[in-house]
Amino acid sequence: MGLLQWIGKPFGLLSGPWRAYYGTETTSGETVTYDKAMQLDAVWACVNLIANSIKTLPCLVYKDDGVTVDRESQLYELLHDMPNIDDTAADFWAMVAMCLCLDGNFFAEKKMRSGSISSLIPFDPLCVEVCRDERNARYYEVTERVNGRGKGGKRKISAENMLHIRGALLPGCDRGLSPISVERNVIGNALSGEKASGRMFKNGLLGTTLLSSDQILKPEQRKQISDTLTQFAGAEKAGGGYNPGSRIDAPLTEHQSQRCADAGE
Repeated sequence: MGLLQWIGKPFGLLSGPWRAYYGTETTSGETVTYDKAMQLDAVWACVNLIANSIKTLPCLVYKDDGVTVDRESQLYELLHDMPNIDDTAADFWAMVAMCLCLDGNFFAEKKMRSGSISSLIPFDPLCVEVCRDERNARYYEVTERVNGRGKGGKRKISAENMLHIRGALLPGCDRGLSPISVERNVIGNALSGEKASGRMFKNGLLGTTLLSSDQILKPEQRKQISDTLTQFAGAEKAGGGYNPGSRIDAPLTEHQSQRCADAGE
């Protein structure tokens, strides 16, 4: 619920949601975001494996002895079956795992009814700011979304009414570390490498011929040569032959003419 609304936002190592919107550059020059990172097969495989593995595990509530499952508990149906009206327990806990793998934090508001928790409503992690008041008490400032898009107003939620699951922590930090952000340089290098290889396959020249001229070529002649060589550029054109319909009007050198004669051309 709401995952696709936030995976495209860039972030910083320890930044809250506001600094996260502006992005963080890497040594490769790539701006790493969650959705870009997920396009790497290694990242997707790891995150998907962890999320789907957690998805298969039931969340049980135990009695005080720590052994007997308490199916009569008010939290059993909530955590084991359906945390809210939109998500099954399997989807909810898979979402928790994915948020921890990407952002290092998971937030869900505890909706109360008759003094008991009736549902858990997950939030976009980058729309939640962890704050402290003058008494150093923790609270959460949530930026609401309007119809799933844009920004609405801010809402303050007390620590008692927020389920905050954190990943790895540094001393004095209220937010967990984002694994993707910590490894942003490695991921940026991988993204940059894939981009470079993609451009090579798309535009790379796969010919075996070297053209040279001892005369100054006119602009239209240089353009004609460039257009002709384009026929051999790109992975889709690899192994193709020269198109006889294209002529190169640039005069050949004596050495090139002799090579053509020796080849019977």
